[in-house]
Amino acid sequence: MNDGASDAAHIPKDVDVLEAKEVWSEYRLADGTVLRIKPVMIAVARVEGEHTLDGDPVYKNRRSLRRWPYTANRTHGQLGCLAPPGH
Repeated sequence: MNDGASDAAHIPKDVDVLEAKEVWSEYRLADGTVLRIKPVMIAVARVEGEHTLDGDPVYKNRRSLRRWPYTANRTHGQLGCLAPPGH
């Protein structure tokens, strides 16, 4: 049973992100569609006083996913991108 006395030590504290590299993952579906998905980190917080079994600090995060479908061009056997240019 947790009486709440130690909860103050486990409050997440925001950590600034200094650098990020968010790459696209691609998934080809049976209908010829290719989905491109990219996670975008919104916020990161370290949970003070908590560690994994390996002793690493525990972090919580908020993120969003960007999704862009491709469609199969059945006449030419190529994929047509529906994503905005440059993505």
